[in-house]
Amino acid sequence: MILTDLWMPGMSGIELVEHLTEDLRWKQIPVIAVTADVQIAAEKRALFTDLLLKPITLDSLREVLGRTLRVYP
Repeated sequence: MILTDLWMPGMSGIELVEHLTEDLRWKQIPVIAVTADVQIAAEKRALFTDLLLKPITLDSLREVLGRTLRVYP
């Protein structure tokens, strides 16, 4: 599982997930986007396994990890 911010220096989380899905070795790894940018998150949601909105709480992290681990044990 990969947790990635949408806005990083050098490569965005969107670019990262696009690169990962191009390579069969990495395509099946769940990628969770972490962001405070609700608009971009809604527009690009389909690219990611799940979405974790900032500010992150322990409960929101548990919820996202639980959903992901049920699908990708």
